[in-house]
Amino acid sequence: MICISANQIYLHFDQEVVLTVEGRYSIEDSTSAVLKSVRVPEIDVALFDIIEQSVLRSIAETNGTLTLFFQNGYIIKCYYDTELYDAYRIQNGGSITIV
Repeated sequence: MICISANQIYLHFDQEVVLTVEGRYSIEDSTSAVLKSVRVPEIDVALFDIIEQSVLRSIAETNGTLTLFFQNGYIIKCYYDTELYDAYRIQNGGSITIV
């Protein structure tokens, strides 16, 4: 499920895991072409192509970039490129990681 508010995009993977995007993110398709790089609250409709797609793997880089690889070949990257506010947060059950 994807929910959108004025300053966040929520990607609900199940009842326990939610990724909240508050900064810049990009979406790539299966050809590895960057479809768009945007900053919340702007949204790219390509984001809806990941609905009901499983995450195959994820990579957390030391610079704060989070990369998610989806079953349909799409890749979403969340960037940590500001110190003024949170870039994204991951909620996994009762545990929350803020970047």
